[in-house]
Amino acid sequence: MKASSMTIKLVSVAEMRSIEAEADAVGHSYAQMMQFAGRAAAELLIDLKWGAKFLILIGPGNNGGDGLVVARYLMTHVDTAQVTCYLLKERDDQVYQDAVVAGAQVILAADDSDFAQLRKIAQQCDVVVDALLGTGTQLPLRSQVQSILKVIHEIQQLPPQPYHVLYGLKPTHESSVPSFRVFAIDCPSGVDCDTGAVDPYTLRADCTITFAAVKKGLLAFPAYEYLGQLVVGDIGLPSSLPTLDGISIEIATIEGRLPARPSNSHKGTFGKVLIVAGSGEYIGAAYLSASAAYRIGAGLVTVGAPDNIIPTLAAMLPEATWFPLPRVITEVDSLVEKVQSGYNSLLIGPGLGQASNTQQFLSSFLDTESDVALPHMVIDADGLNLLAKIDDWAQRIRPNTILTPHPAEFSRLTGLSVEKIQEDRLTHAINFAQKWNVIIVLKGAFTVIATPEGKAWISPYANSVLATAGTGDVLAGCIAGLLAQGLSPVDSAIAGVCIHGKAAEFFPYQGGMLANELLDKLPLARM
Repeated sequence: MKASSMTIKLVSVAEMRSIEAEADAVGHSYAQMMQFAGRAAAELLIDLKWGAKFLILIGPGNNGGDGLVVARYLMTHVDTAQVTCYLLKERDDQVYQDAVVAGAQVILAADDSDFAQLRKIAQQCDVVVDALLGTGTQLPLRSQVQSILKVIHEIQQLPPQPYHVLYGLKPTHESSVPSFRVFAIDCPSGVDCDTGAVDPYTLRADCTITFAAVKKGLLAFPAYEYLGQLVVGDIGLPSSLPTLDGISIEIATIEGRLPARPSNSHKGTFGKVLIVAGSGEYIGAAYLSASAAYRIGAGLVTVGAPDNIIPTLAAMLPEATWFPLPRVITEVDSLVEKVQSGYNSLLIGPGLGQASNTQQFLSSFLDTESDVALPHMVIDADGLNLLAKIDDWAQRIRPNTILTPHPAEFSRLTGLSVEKIQEDRLTHAINFAQKWNVIIVLKGAFTVIATPEGKAWISPYANSVLATAGTGDVLAGCIAGLLAQGLSPVDSAIAGVCIHGKAAEFFPYQGGMLANELLDKLPLARM
């Protein structure tokens, strides 16, 4: 996802309408917003360099107006541009007149009853710009809109022409390129921008530009699969609008969150992490989380693990130091003493196992006196499963502890079904973060980070290569490593999630990645 500013809000359709109404009321008119939107879309199209033959599908509302501004801008800024506007309904407003004066060709759907002209233009164009319907779409689409989109679909599915792969050019298909690219304005027509539902005739875009804020439904399935690259464009909103300022949900980003790494530094500069992880059955979880803490930039990582697996772990990760624990762990005094000896963060849980004695150990640790200074803590994986078995854990856990559940673990903690959680991940994460006074990282496509104050961030990443064992251990290590470097719990969670998601983008979407392969990409994803 690309954006024009660091802070991107996530809004409902109704909230976006209120924001636009407020802007209009203070003098930034709807007409001005349309000009900003059309120009941003046109400039992006020019930057994409997909070709100079454009078919713009124009609807009757503001989305169509944006498309007409695009038409005028392309005609006046691209010497070789050939622009055809295909109008769903007749219009004679100023943006239409400007497009015509600039030289755009116009075809009215009413004059093309068999869609012969639409079919001919689509077969010859480089880019189809979808400006039919915007964020207020009601499903199902009307039959006329469905018919227009159906024609485009049919041409998209014609046998593609073979081409040569140039160095650095990633083929969309194995040995072919599409007959044209699809560029959607605000959203692909037929997407419900609140729920993420999609009409069967909706076009899959190669790129979607949405404006001012991301609409909630765009980061939901199946809508997300229709967006292609998602870009957030500027419509010139005033710097302070009450409704926009009041939105508490943002798109997560690492910008402005990562600590400096001065040249004049040593391992102590970047913090010490203590990780309690691993068991005879899950040795790899300790390795992955500890390695991730190092790869994210921590200066020193110590692993507290059962003494019988430490030789194996030490051979895998010689950079770590070790804190041997008994195979049957119950008392916590040695851990409390250890973590107080200069550690900056504590991670408990990856591969720990769920034995009853380990549950007792965690329960006892929660009872550590509140006046005993402990570093910020992350609880992951088996740590969460054990937590769910402790009746009053939520009253005993320290404020701003970071919990990193996947939906099944969150289900065990909350008592809600996985299905119920997945219906509204955002709301449930916020509610329980407030109830428990913790930071929740609800993992999955578009991971949610929620705080006790009711704020939330949505990760812009949804990548199936992360759907493999061990990637959660890597994420937990990332967050703990960032905590050790001095980031706040909230910034550690946000930055950890973003770096983890960005690292996955280095891999092809076909799958087959191993979690340990993700480790080498973490330093690259920080950049």
